[in-house]
Amino acid sequence: MDLTQGPLVIEDLERTLLYLCLYDLRDHEIGERLFISVRTVQRRLERLMALAGAENRFTLGARATKLGWIDPGLPAAPTPKHQ
Repeated sequence: MDLTQGPLVIEDLERTLLYLCLYDLRDHEIGERLFISVRTVQRRLERLMALAGAENRFTLGARATKLGWIDPGLPAAPTPKHQ
């Protein structure tokens, strides 16, 4: 993937999901915090990996940082409130 082609935009939910992955949470823990199913967590991660050209979560974290999706020096984004 050519990371110089311009910014790829992700949703706020996906950005929060990435931060929770940085804290090494399991899929079911992420789902509980974001009030989404485990399958939705997995589908969102698959989408992000495809966008970033990453083969695994470790590579996704590195590419997400390079793409400006996350800043590993900042605390995790706040979790959305359940409505």
